[in-house]
Amino acid sequence: YIDIPESAIYIYYRVFARCTSLKSIKLPSNHAGVYAGLFYNCTSLETVYLPDDTYTIGEEAFRDCVNLKNVYFEDGTEIREISRKAFYNCESLEKIDLPYVGMIYESAFENCYRLKKVDVKEGLKAINKRAFYNCVSLNDFFIPESVNTIDSYALACFDYDNNIYVNGNFTIRGSKDSLADEFANAYGVKWGLPAPILKSVSNIKAGVKVSFKQVAGVTGKYRVYRKTEGTSWKKLADVTGSTYTDTTAKAGVKYTYTV
Repeated sequence: YIDIPESAIYIYYRVFARCTSLKSIKLPSNHAGVYAGLFYNCTSLETVYLPDDTYTIGEEAFRDCVNLKNVYFEDGTEIREISRKAFYNCESLEKIDLPYVGMIYESAFENCYRLKKVDVKEGLKAINKRAFYNCVSLNDFFIPESVNTIDSYALACFDYDNNIYVNGNFTIRGSKDSLADEFANAYGVKWGLPAPILKSVSNIKAGVKVSFKQVAGVTGKYRVYRKTEGTSWKKLADVTGSTYTDTTAKAGVKYTYTV
């Protein structure tokens, strides 16, 4: 494990490349980005912590980090781009919760065989060619309304040689009449609406207030659920707005909500 001091401002190209015993690292603030090839072929690297001022992940930054499992971003991180082959061949990566990202470039996550879930945020503009190619375990992908470009073979559902759909469980989620809907129809991929986004859960005088972001283009009711630890989800109500107040919540009990 390496914890680089905050006094380190510049961490140059391939500084840690082929450090095959490195397992975990925390990058300091004020270093601007993860530069090209910084952790290239660090085959034992499992966990990386990135600060909130990380604005770019450079070309081949984590390429061939075959044991990388966890990439943590601080709240408030805004990344301009994930560059070409940044996570190429990170075959142990199963999930990545991305902060705001502007662009995902060519082959950024190619050959991440175990990648099942990618969380992307509104604001993403483009998913370039082969960005998620050969991610054969990926079965659900949300495309925000902000995306205006999805290049050829960008997602895991196509064979490079003959355009054959590979993963039968793969579903693209996005708003109706959006690029996500268009893309799914054009290539015969399953399409579904994204889930509402839970914005906040807060205590108020009347009970517990649950606030969420409605799905664009969808009219109708949203179903609110609640559970306590070790129990199953219980339906509370169907609502037409974007908030619900749970008046039956009891003091001292920890609840989890979903919509």
